[in-house]
Amino acid sequence: MQENHKYNIYMVIATIFFGMTYVLTKICLNYSTELHIISFRFLIAFVISLIFLQRKIFPIKIREILYSLILSVLLFWLFVK
Repeated sequence: MQENHKYNIYMVIATIFFGMTYVLTKICLNYSTELHIISFRFLIAFVISLIFLQRKIFPIKIREILYSLILSVLLFWLFVK
């Protein structure tokens, strides 16, 4: 398979998953609060990223952890507000 077609397929799959999150979020809101849903989404993303990117993530520097913490607090604030 050509390289360009492979990435187009990846983009279609990512778009499908992104679109499904709207429906799943609407369903989840009937059973839980917004904060729980946001926390669960980020936990799932963290675990999946850790599994697939473990070799690229580690070793991590203190400076990168600090920047990640700042960005994650800002993103959390944007989602909660």
